[in-house]
Amino acid sequence: MLGKSLIKAAAGNAAEAVETDPYFNQTTLLLHGDGNQGATNFSNAGPPTYLAFKDNSTNNFPITVNGDAYGSSFGPFSQADGNWSNYFDGSGDYLTVPDDVDFAFGSGNFVAEAFIYKTSSTTQYVFMHSDNSSASGTSFYVGITNTNKLTSAVYYSGSSFLILTSSSNVPLNEFVHIALVRSGGTISQYINGVRDGTNGTLSTNSLNDTTVALGIGARNNGGNPITGYLSNVRIIKGSHPYDATSATLTVPTEPLTAVSGTSLLTCQSNRFVDNSTNNFAITVAGNTSVKPFNPFGTTADGVNGAGYFDGTGDYLSVPNSSDFTMGDGDFTLEAWIYPTASGTNGAIFDYSSSTTATSAFDLRTSGTTARIYVRIGGSVYNALKRMEQEDYIEAESNDDTIESEEFNNEEMDNNSE
Repeated sequence: MLGKSLIKAAAGNAAEAVETDPYFNQTTLLLHGDGNQGATNFSNAGPPTYLAFKDNSTNNFPITVNGDAYGSSFGPFSQADGNWSNYFDGSGDYLTVPDDVDFAFGSGNFVAEAFIYKTSSTTQYVFMHSDNSSASGTSFYVGITNTNKLTSAVYYSGSSFLILTSSSNVPLNEFVHIALVRSGGTISQYINGVRDGTNGTLSTNSLNDTTVALGIGARNNGGNPITGYLSNVRIIKGSHPYDATSATLTVPTEPLTAVSGTSLLTCQSNRFVDNSTNNFAITVAGNTSVKPFNPFGTTADGVNGAGYFDGTGDYLSVPNSSDFTMGDGDFTLEAWIYPTASGTNGAIFDYSSSTTATSAFDLRTSGTTARIYVRIGGSVYNALKRMEQEDYIEAESNDDTIESEEFNNEEMDNNSE
């Protein structure tokens, strides 16, 4: 996690050092936080053995574990990209994506699909592109009724619309593939590959082109939120792999990819990101979170886990060493962090006395603004950009050049404090 001169290291096993790493011999401390270095490194397995907190650098420093910190299988690399989901707790959790021409389908083909793991029976929207007040301000939606029926609609020519409602239920507590598909003048909706609702009267009518944000997991104002998980959410404009005139479609058995025409591909990574070529900014509402849970049957790999700290007395300490005296040379501090709360200062690294004036270095999250900042000697503070909670973030300090990679396309905030 920290080293003298240039290093390659991370909490949560960012990239295991191999012989091709030219800086590994300069790594001072390397904690993977792996969850499988002992039989009781998981929170539900009794008292932890703390074997997850082993220094994998050549120094092999002894690690003192304070509190009940433990290694877990949840890390930024515990699943391959595509094998993640987002969790929505049904109270203020949803995502929005800015309006764009790629969501204006006109009279062309399109598909809106997702894997949903629903845990309650309420009216919930998976996709909603609407101003929430008028038919003419609505383009389409895909949702589930309070009786667990899949329902979809398209709006066209101002106030005209077609609504589909399934006869069968969307099961609770399991991943279900749902899709709304247009092929020519036909729209159809599918539950786990079986068509359950179709209408062939759309003809060449163009869908309404609304100018509001697209809501995912709720209306774009937070109304009718889902309770459960969404994974591999994808919208394709134009040619797509399905046929609305067919009674079935092939349910994907692997993570969805950004095929030609993909407008949006999200809810499948260890962070809030659009994996389409559009790379739309995803705005997160509430405490929507990233989870290593997916519809494809892959489980989290404890070898690529992370250490968990509950915010009450949990921390690690390493004996003092000249290897931590950086002087005026280059150095790097880096870690992957997954903050679950803001409001207090949370140290990631701290090598200092009890007074700021004699501080050597300090990398931490900061207060209710949930920003990362670093101090290096005395009271010099270099603020970094804001970060989302429930999202893996790579926090890095490289000598006096401070960087933070949040991978959600926010602008850097480099103001000094």
